[in-house]
Amino acid sequence: MNNDATFAPEKGSFRDRDNQVFLLNERVLRGVSETALANWQQMESSKVFAKYAASGHIVGTRLLAADDVDAASHKAAQMWPAYLEHERIPFINYSYEWCYAMVKDAALLHLEMLEAALCENMIIKDASAFNIQFVGHKPVFIDIPSFEKYCAGTPWVGFRQFCQHFLYPLMLQSFKNISLRSWLRGSVEGITPHECAQLMSLRDMFRRGVFSLVYLQSKLVDSMGDAKTSIVAEARDSEFGKEIVLVNIRKLRKIIGKLEWRLARSEWSEYTDTHSYDAECFDKKNVFVKRVVEARSRKNAWDIGCNTGHFSRILAQNTDYVVAMDIDELSIQRLYTQLKQEQHDRILPLVFDLTNPSPRLGWRCEERRALSDRQSPDLILCLALVHHLVISGNVPLLQVMDWLASFQCEVVIEMLTKEDGMVKKLLLNKDDQYDEFNVAGFEAIADRYFTTLDKVEIMPGKRFLYHLVPRT
Repeated sequence: MNNDATFAPEKGSFRDRDNQVFLLNERVLRGVSETALANWQQMESSKVFAKYAASGHIVGTRLLAADDVDAASHKAAQMWPAYLEHERIPFINYSYEWCYAMVKDAALLHLEMLEAALCENMIIKDASAFNIQFVGHKPVFIDIPSFEKYCAGTPWVGFRQFCQHFLYPLMLQSFKNISLRSWLRGSVEGITPHECAQLMSLRDMFRRGVFSLVYLQSKLVDSMGDAKTSIVAEARDSEFGKEIVLVNIRKLRKIIGKLEWRLARSEWSEYTDTHSYDAECFDKKNVFVKRVVEARSRKNAWDIGCNTGHFSRILAQNTDYVVAMDIDELSIQRLYTQLKQEQHDRILPLVFDLTNPSPRLGWRCEERRALSDRQSPDLILCLALVHHLVISGNVPLLQVMDWLASFQCEVVIEMLTKEDGMVKKLLLNKDDQYDEFNVAGFEAIADRYFTTLDKVEIMPGKRFLYHLVPRT
């Protein structure tokens, strides 16, 4: 990166008048106003910050010395009274890429921190899901200026945003099995009270929290269109107190704590136990991947089509940080639960569909990053994936290899031929238009972009593994 500052695409980068986040020579800096600086100083000396910074649930942050950054010389950064520096998140991720349990844990962390802050006369002014990043299994709060001094009589103005970003998505997936991820990606503002209420049945109104937090909220929002006075100003003039806010926070914690997503199985969640490899073939696959992993240590690696993370764990043995991606949410949920139980913090599990990936979103399409904008991995693992992209996803093999080559990194890839039972199953009700889907065709395409360092036939005539490196 050159010496010019560039905006870091997270909340606060574009829309907050009190702070601005930017990257400078790989450092994550935040310019803050005098007001934001005072709030930071109060927070830094609080028990809340000490507790959650020690546990890793608040991003590591320090106040920079006056001469530590010369923002005036960088085009994208205006002058600020002070600057904070944050620890860099290994891989930026968003709520529409989390499994159900991750969204639930992020919601509970937000409420827990909010309650702790109120006990020290502070409040978290908003409740955006984008204020939280996952580092491995751990939710980490990153929007430090969201903490500010609590003014007596002030309601929690982030309540509605919390419902839209956390409570309503969790309710809909729990009660209706409606994917929260698709909805959250479709609207950065989350699910509105009106939208959520429209999807609730009469029976749902008897579920805890639905009538008061969904139905009545939708009516309140409708009535606000004709409001002539400020609700916040009225609250400050009333007997509205901190204890009422705390009661509501505790109520939300109880409701969310009892929400569950009970999908027992999915198409791929049992793959580790039901895959079509015999023991010998699976052992060959393990040996091949381990040989590549052990050849040298790497900073970052992606396991695309990770399922429940067997090979992600092998990658993590000699890689600083692994992003494990799969289209199947239940598989990712099981991996996340295991990583959480083990306190394994070097594998990040994400729900991801490569044929319909997360796009750039937000103001000028720069607030939320696409996958290719977030990291340059050292190694990409693509096992039992290519045939799904090509045959099920209708992505030409040439395009798959061209996309992988765009990262200019090592690739471990598995190629299945038309003799394989899985490929036969995928082709069963389709016209076979995949002339290049054979060993010779794959190798001819791969040779345009890569040099083959190693090749192993793990199932005779059916399945092959390749270790590829970019052509120089």
